[in-house]
Amino acid sequence: MGYFKNQNLKQSLKQSLKQIGAMIHARNLEFFRDKAALSWNMLFPFVLILGMYFGMSDFSTYHFKVGVIGEATQVPIADLKYVKYIEIKDKAIGLKSLKQFGVDFLIDPLEKNYWFNEKSKEGYFLDKLVQENLAGNLLYTRIQLENIPVRYVDWFGIGILVINIMYGCLYGIGYVIVRYRKNGHLKRLQVTPITVSQFLIAQVVSRIGIIFVSSSVVILGCFILLKPVLAERLDYISLGLVFIFGILSFISLGLLLCSRVTSEELSRGIIEMVSWPMLICSGAWFSLEGTHPWLQNFASLLPATHFIEGLRQIALYGATFSEILPHIMMLAGSTLVFFLLGIGLFKWQNKE
Repeated sequence: MGYFKNQNLKQSLKQSLKQIGAMIHARNLEFFRDKAALSWNMLFPFVLILGMYFGMSDFSTYHFKVGVIGEATQVPIADLKYVKYIEIKDKAIGLKSLKQFGVDFLIDPLEKNYWFNEKSKEGYFLDKLVQENLAGNLLYTRIQLENIPVRYVDWFGIGILVINIMYGCLYGIGYVIVRYRKNGHLKRLQVTPITVSQFLIAQVVSRIGIIFVSSSVVILGCFILLKPVLAERLDYISLGLVFIFGILSFISLGLLLCSRVTSEELSRGIIEMVSWPMLICSGAWFSLEGTHPWLQNFASLLPATHFIEGLRQIALYGATFSEILPHIMMLAGSTLVFFLLGIGLFKWQNKE
C-alpha cells in the first residue's frame, strides 16, 4: 500500500515539475520572441554606460570644483591634484553658482579675492587648506558668502521630488495605457463614442490629481521631518506654473512613449531608457558644473532639468517670474509637442 502511495506521490511531483517547466519554457519563448523588448534590455545598459563614460569620466576623477573668474592658468594653486578648475566669465555668475553648490570655491586672480560657501563641506575644506598652507603665498582676500541658509538637503530634496513625479507620470500614464491595450480594454473603448482626445485628456486630469495628492504628502512629510529653509519671498504663481507645466510635460511624454506599444516589457524598457538620462543628467543629485559641455547642452533639452531648476530658483533663491520664464516656456513647449505627437500617433490597438 505504501509502495503505491509513494509511486502516486512521485508521479504527481513529476507531473507538477513538468507543468512548471512548460510554463517557464512558454514565458521564455514569449520574452525572446519579443525582439523589441529583448533589444531594449540588451542595448540600454551599453548606451547608458557609454554615455556616462564620455560625459562624466573626466568629471568623476575630481573631488573639488573651483570656479575661476578668467583663465584657470592664472590661479597660483592650479597644480593641486583632484581639483577641477572651471573658467567663469562673470563674477555674478560665479557667485550664483557658488550659492547653488555648482562650484565649491570661487577665485578671482585679478582682484585677488576668493569666496567660499560654508554650507559646502568641500568649500569649507578648501578654505581651511588655503588659510593654513597657502595664505602666505597667495595674499588673497578671504570672503565668506553671507545669508546663505540653503542646505544641501534643501537643494537635492527638490530634485528627488521631481524624479518621484517623473516616474509617477511615466509609469502611471504610459505603462497603464500599454496594459489597457494588451488586455483589450482599449479595444472595447474604441467602439464607444469616446474619442482619442477625450480618453487621453481624462488620463491626464486623473494623473494630475493623483500626483498633486502624493506630492503634497511628500512635501508635508519633508516640512515636518527636515524643516527645509526656503526663500523669504516666494512667487507662488510662478511656483504653481512650473509645477503644473512640469507635471504636464512628464504626462505628455508618457503618452507619447507608449502611444502604440503593446508589450509591457518593451514599455518598461522605453520608459527606463528615457527616464535614466533625466535621472542622472538633470542635476537632481549633483550640479553639472564641470561636466563635458555636450552633456550640459543635452541636459538643457530635458524637461526634468527645467522642472528642477525652476523649482530651485523660486523656492530656494526667491526668483521672480521673469527669471524663471525660460524654464516655464521650455516646459510648456515640450508639453505641447509631446501631447500633440501622442495624440497623432495613438492607436487603440496595434494591428501588426
